[in-house]
Amino acid sequence: IRNNRARHNSECFIDRFCNHASNNPLERNE
Repeated sequence: IRNNRARHNSECFIDRFCNHASNNPLERNE
């Protein structure tokens, strides 16, 4: 379970990072 949790957190972080880069939050704020 510990490994699964760490893996999930890693995937979430990568997903968020990729989404932010893709969505260009700076442009959205504009």
